Amino acid sequence: MNLRIIVFFIIGLVIFLLDIGLNSQEDSKDIYISDQELTSLLSAWQSQVGRPPSDEEIVNIINNLVQEEILYREALLLGLDQEDRIIKRRLAQKITFLKQETIPTEPSELELQEFFEINKSNYFMPATYSFTHHYFSKESNAKERANLAFNALAENGIEPTGDPFF
Repeated sequence: MNLRIIVFFIIGLVIFLLDIGLNSQEDSKDIYISDQELTSLLSAWQSQVGRPPSDEEIVNIINNLVQEEILYREALLLGLDQEDRIIKRRLAQKITFLKQETIPTEPSELELQEFFEINKSNYFMPATYSFTHHYFSKESNAKERANLAFNALAENGIEPTGDPFF
């Protein structure tokens, strides 16, 4: 009984591995053209010619794109992209363009001020208060010393010293 289960799993594993090997997507010969890519090409064509392309011209644009993709894949298979200075330079340019597109520009002082005015409530902090207790004993000049300490704090920011509490 156990031998049959093991044989069953081995046969299933072999079939699974064969399926992966035969249906691998890496060897796909299909060429897919996305809507975004086609729209980009059509708008570029329209900006160069000054009018929308006709149906026949759209077919020619698609055929040229497919031919370009076929030649590109063939060049990759032949290793023509290896050690090519022009390709390296072009890839470096593409990265540079991507970096430039993603770097935000510094806002002007006016833009910052406008943003602050619009979002002022996000930066508002309510007033906070803190209290410090200074003890003055009931001696005869305690009130006078308390007033002097208060004035020193109010005028000069000097922290007053009171009497020991205990």
